[in-house]
Amino acid sequence: MLIAFIIVCCIDPVAMPFPLLTKSMTQLQYEGLQAPDWLDTINNKLKQADSVVVVSAEYNHSIPPALSNMLDHFPPASYAYKPSGIVCYSTGKFYYVAVV
Repeated sequence: MLIAFIIVCCIDPVAMPFPLLTKSMTQLQYEGLQAPDWLDTINNKLKQADSVVVVSAEYNHSIPPALSNMLDHFPPASYAYKPSGIVCYSTGKFYYVAVV
């Protein structure tokens, strides 16, 4: 019998203080600057995660700008070599076209 424990960490771009991106963590590191503590904390959670699942509403046949802004704050290495998935949902007349 296999017993698995799953810990889910929700990072909400609306609830978190993600400002409009001007410099990513990678750019800050190249310039010798330190990222804010809250950003380092979230980045460490991403790096420690076994996988990443993004759940989002469809926005104009894409992801919402707030989600894109949030994801862009972190270096590619935070997501590297992890099983990932994107779950989108949409409403309206052509919801089945927009999500596919």
